[in-house]
Amino acid sequence: MNINYKKEMERALASGVKLHTIRQKPIAVGTMMNHIVYPYHKKERRCVLSNFCTAIQNISIDPDARVIFVDGKEQSKSDMEKLAKNDGFETMDDFWTFFNEPYQGMIIHWTNTKY
Repeated sequence: MNINYKKEMERALASGVKLHTIRQKPIAVGTMMNHIVYPYHKKERRCVLSNFCTAIQNISIDPDARVIFVDGKEQSKSDMEKLAKNDGFETMDDFWTFFNEPYQGMIIHWTNTKY
């Protein structure tokens, strides 16, 4: 399964900083994932990481209240900061800028990190 990213996530993926992705559609644990960076030019698209889904967690993000729930559990400020960093964002402000509307989805893991 291909998972697509904007070019801005390439460094976080390739360096191993990004430990999971947040998506609306779940995938099955054990699914092979190809992480594809999509720059503006189609010919420059490339796979920067291949791995397997190790776990799925539900996530609910409320940017107005600045709160995140994972599997129904409200995350502390430090846990939210870890989640944002592990998702490839440099700061919480970057995370809230990206998730600027209420969001419900899945955290798709490829490491043993959980929340």
